[in-house]
Amino acid sequence: MAYILASIALAIVTFGRGLASKERAASFQYILGVLFAVLWVPQIVRHSGSQGQNSFATESFSLIVVLCTAATLIGFEIGRKRGTTNDKVASPSHFRFGMAHLPIAAGLMSAAGFTALAYLSTLPEEQRNERSPEGDIVMVAFLSKAIEISFAFCYVGIRRGGSKFLWLLLILDAIFIGYRIVFIAKRSVLAEIALVIISAEWFTRRKSLPILFCIALIAAPPIVLTFGALYRRGVESTNGQWGGRNVGGESIGSGLQNVQDNLDSRTNFTNMAASEAMNAIAGIEAKKQTGDYNFGTADINAIIKMLVPRQVFGSVRDYLLLPGVGNDSYKVFRYIPKKGTPTTGFATSFEAFGYFGCLMFFAFGWVVAIVFNRAERGDLLSQALYAHVVFATVNAFTHSTNRLPIAGIRVAILVVPAFLIAALFIQRTRRSRHIVQRGTPRFPTHSPPSPKSHDS
Repeated sequence: MAYILASIALAIVTFGRGLASKERAASFQYILGVLFAVLWVPQIVRHSGSQGQNSFATESFSLIVVLCTAATLIGFEIGRKRGTTNDKVASPSHFRFGMAHLPIAAGLMSAAGFTALAYLSTLPEEQRNERSPEGDIVMVAFLSKAIEISFAFCYVGIRRGGSKFLWLLLILDAIFIGYRIVFIAKRSVLAEIALVIISAEWFTRRKSLPILFCIALIAAPPIVLTFGALYRRGVESTNGQWGGRNVGGESIGSGLQNVQDNLDSRTNFTNMAASEAMNAIAGIEAKKQTGDYNFGTADINAIIKMLVPRQVFGSVRDYLLLPGVGNDSYKVFRYIPKKGTPTTGFATSFEAFGYFGCLMFFAFGWVVAIVFNRAERGDLLSQALYAHVVFATVNAFTHSTNRLPIAGIRVAILVVPAFLIAALFIQRTRRSRHIVQRGTPRFPTHSPPSPKSHDS
């Protein structure tokens, strides 16, 4: 009962902080409060006071969920206050890139995402349907996010009065994003694009959603998650994962038919995140019994497998992996997670540092606060990347704690080089124009003195 009351109180405080802020739906507190209230409070209520499936203890799960959420909120609040009192942290004059670099940089990011999806179409069906933690599909998923990042930069640039070329890129990005939402059923993409628009309106125009609309919006995640899960199963039954088979109108019909056949609000809404919660409960309890904490090596190895796949680097990759531990939930309970369901960041943080793993989420909240502060002060990169960072933090809750570091690596690989190339191109263009202007002969404005004046 204590965990239920604590979780409800934390949800009210977090959600209330978001509604009380000026940015409302664009605030991180609002998003965190909705996520916590919709996904994890029902699971805490469901498992509290019982031993759960296979006699797994659930008290540790409830405690770590509350600790991680509270640590994230505290980290964000402290980071916000420190940022507002320290002008050096968020002053836009400290950043090199601006609107002049945006069209070239956004075009390069779009090109990277389009190339990744084009490469996806060349892969065989069995490879596109696999769920391996490394390989071509993982790299395609990593690089295709460049399209959503480019969309964010284009939308922010347009709202800040950018060039008309950004409209062309925005439309192309929207077409590919629509393809991912409709034919590959990427529901997270839809939510991230919505946050891009909401946050950009706040950062560039200081427009926020009405408070009553924000309260009603709390019903959107359950609907989107439930509808999206059923639609995705129907689409994948026809297309396969990532459109491994023929993509067409038949897949949309299969998705909608699956929604119609299986949509039961009483069952679907209460079972959201149920499999993920059981995975976390099993992992946390198994780790408590073994005490074999990995101190973050699992996250590091996951990142290495993604960036250095064995299919490309062979046995060299194996030398980079750190010594880790096995699957304790299987060792202790013979528990096998449902296919396609993650273990959650609550479990991965506990498996790394025990209850001290909540400090990782404190750091995540601090990072979001840094990006938010800079976006508030007018920094272009922070305004465009805010939604990407927030959703990476959300995925750190629902999937794994490595999601936010992966987002940082994605920015370092895709965004920073794109702006550096744009800056180099503009610098060379200006230099060549300056050379041309200096080499242009200048005709005298005064006529030379006549010979008579010299004779005199």
